[in-house]
Amino acid sequence: MSEKPLFDAGSGKCEAELRRYEKKCLQHLARVRLSHRLANAALDGEQSARAASNNLLLEAFGNQLSPDESIRKLGNQIHAIHLVALKADFELFLNRVLFTIWECHFDSLADRAPTDKSSLRDLAIKAASGLHGDSTPAFLVQQIVPSYGLHELTDCLKSATGIDLHAVLNLGGHKIWAQIFTAFQVRHLIEHRNGKADVSFKHKVAKLWRNTSWGERKPLESLVKIETTADDFCRTREAMSTAVPLVANALVEWDSRQQ
Repeated sequence: MSEKPLFDAGSGKCEAELRRYEKKCLQHLARVRLSHRLANAALDGEQSARAASNNLLLEAFGNQLSPDESIRKLGNQIHAIHLVALKADFELFLNRVLFTIWECHFDSLADRAPTDKSSLRDLAIKAASGLHGDSTPAFLVQQIVPSYGLHELTDCLKSATGIDLHAVLNLGGHKIWAQIFTAFQVRHLIEHRNGKADVSFKHKVAKLWRNTSWGERKPLESLVKIETTADDFCRTREAMSTAVPLVANALVEWDSRQQ
């Protein structure tokens, strides 16, 4: 996903860029799905050619697990790794469309820069009035738009456009937001706690858990360690693939009202 300053709210370039990122994100999500399928197919092939893979399994897992247990654990890791890839693609999509909105509508959005970064807001207002030259807005947009974090990106979207991501995704069904939000929290457990659920995780997902693929398998109260399955991956990809056009449509509609 490439970067190019726009700063032209009335030319139709903003809508074109938003649609470009929509298309690219859907392509990226499809590539992760393809990678997931190929990895699982390869794993199935290794199971049928066990003798050739035993040395690799020993290298990957040591002698603590049997070949069958190693194959099962590897399958779980394939699902978890690809879930992390989905999260990264969706996060990048939100970052890019927010970047586009801020570039295209910088002058009108300058006074909506984060209040917790007062110096940025002051600089943005001055830049919008032409006091700092043409290069300053691009630099400020990089500081204003979060690079990652679903909470941070959602807040940035709301403060700039008034669009509530949760409400927009509910247009695709009440389980879309639940699946995506929980997937982000599961990713955190995978990367930082080896999948072990803690009080913070349970508190964050408590109201959404039953509407997710994970919640359909196991009650939150008895959850000790999260396990990501092929169904979790597929349901998350489907939720994100539904969400991307919904977000793009909402932003294109918002952009048209600014003309």
